[in-house]
Amino acid sequence: MSAACAYASFARASEPFVLVIDMGAGTTDIAAFERDVAVAPSKLAEIALSNQCCPLAGDELDNILIDLFVRSGGRRGLAAQDRLWRAVKLSARSLKHDLFERGESVFRDRTKKRIRVTRGGLERDPSFRAFCKALTHTVAASFAPLNERARQKGASTITVLLAGGGANLPFMSKVVRAAAARAKVKLKLKIERFGANWSLPHRRHPFDGVFPQLAIAMGGALAPVVQIPAGEPATSSA
Repeated sequence: MSAACAYASFARASEPFVLVIDMGAGTTDIAAFERDVAVAPSKLAEIALSNQCCPLAGDELDNILIDLFVRSGGRRGLAAQDRLWRAVKLSARSLKHDLFERGESVFRDRTKKRIRVTRGGLERDPSFRAFCKALTHTVAASFAPLNERARQKGASTITVLLAGGGANLPFMSKVVRAAAARAKVKLKLKIERFGANWSLPHRRHPFDGVFPQLAIAMGGALAPVVQIPAGEPATSSA
């Protein structure tokens, strides 16, 4: 809700229909909103049928990556595998960043042996593929009621707002597009990272460097959100 309100208020060109996908460490939260363009830009209606919370999130992705590093490290005894798993876990965040930003990441074990994992290797990993497939199905289920509402109201575009720690993961755009295809979304998609290319409230704003983080708090304070109940018919856009 806070992310959607911030988007409606601060994005340079915001659309009336938005799907927020907030991937954190423990859960991925999904919610859809409709903005009434005839009134204040931050007045939103929540499309209740699109709301979901699932455990396919950052921790699960980290575990997949850690397991891949352990397997790539070669045969070891159980105790050595456990030590390696714990050591890689302490570096999982930086390893994940390198993997998606540079296409590969390298970990040195206690013997200084280099263990290298590539982005292509991760994408071929069965566990990662299963993760993406399950997340795609989850996002598609949220797309369906939003898409129906947007079509009824004559909208041409749906914005997908990527928030949380997963916003910077490049594979998320692929998941969103696959989910939209699965849900038979024919409208144009705008996939945006939370806070990217947004306008500050005024020039030389004192919060310039941390605006994306503060936007969540500001968005939550802007306006209440009402719910569109299941089965409510859309009024004509004419």
